[in-house]
Amino acid sequence: GGVSEENARFDNPYNTAIWIIILNDISVNTVSDFISLMRLEDHTDRSDDESFEEEERLIQALEWASRNMGELTECGVEDANAREKTLIEILTVLSERLILKQEYTRVHRLWSGIFAK
Repeated sequence: GGVSEENARFDNPYNTAIWIIILNDISVNTVSDFISLMRLEDHTDRSDDESFEEEERLIQALEWASRNMGELTECGVEDANAREKTLIEILTVLSERLILKQEYTRVHRLWSGIFAK
């Protein structure tokens, strides 16, 4: 069993889309940017519980990407270093939030796979 890395992106289009945005969309640079994009509306109308749900989906997408997107790491933008810095900042913010919730094994998963390089 299991899905090959080559086919993994087709088995989870939502997570693949999040990963493609990280690599290529220079207008999305923070966790808040992602949450707003995931809502497709202004996030000021949302409750904290909904923010946590969307943040959790972002964490899950990045955990998944760290394991499954090893072949898809090339940025489609001029400043690939800036996108890498954005990714590190997003991982750091999400890690801090996981640490506050004492979810230490998830921090490890976030920084494993392709993000460990």
